[in-house]
Amino acid sequence: MLFLNPALLWGTLLFLVPIIIYLIFQRKIKEMDWAAMQFLLDIMEQKRKTTIEDLLLLLLRILMILFLALAVARPLFNSGAIANMVGSEADVVLLIDNSYSMGTTQGAQTRWEKAKEYAIDVINDQASGTGICLYLASEIPDPIIADFSDDYSLLEETTRTLSRSSLTSNWTNSLTAARDKLKESAKGLKKLYIISDFQQNDWLEMDDNTKQIIKDINNDDNIELTMVNVGDITAENNTALRLRLSAGAMRVGSRAVFAAD
Repeated sequence: MLFLNPALLWGTLLFLVPIIIYLIFQRKIKEMDWAAMQFLLDIMEQKRKTTIEDLLLLLLRILMILFLALAVARPLFNSGAIANMVGSEADVVLLIDNSYSMGTTQGAQTRWEKAKEYAIDVINDQASGTGICLYLASEIPDPIIADFSDDYSLLEETTRTLSRSSLTSNWTNSLTAARDKLKESAKGLKKLYIISDFQQNDWLEMDDNTKQIIKDINNDDNIELTMVNVGDITAENNTALRLRLSAGAMRVGSRAVFAAD
């Protein structure tokens, strides 16, 4: 168990205060002249009850101070939760899809430009001391920055100058490389960001090896997986199988109407 404010654990020593007060003001038995036995028994019984009540009250005061001190110190039982809440150091792998489909334009930007912008945001959002690796996930995984680096200026500048590939993606190899790199890390928290347009033929029809790698990553309690879709989630991949002229003939400078399957 760790604490967000460990310095405040010194407050637990305040439990000594009620004990000291109890010892100082502890009731003392008053010496009395001999009286009837009944009166003596009544006094002994009353003192026994008072002693038990005082001890219970003392215990409650001690527990109240301990719980208050622990609450102020803010205990946490999960190292991953601690890292997320206080921004503690971690190791991060940025896996960016640079395959051919990332050149698709959406509005004023391509998917590739959106992916690089998001990667730069991730770099700038990390806590000081966080190590970041940068991988490209086309046909052949390309470790642009293969070792965990906390030179965020270098990481940002490198990301801005990345180029898109004309190849397809190979997610089996790319995810394997990212997973193996994270396993080399000794940090308690590890993060994997996958930035892609998540093409259907890559993700919905992936082979068993790729599914197993993703399952291994998800089952690792020390790895936090974030998948960022920079594609148009409403768009579909369409292919023109046949194109034919609807009517008439094509003439230079004239409008022609085609039908496509």
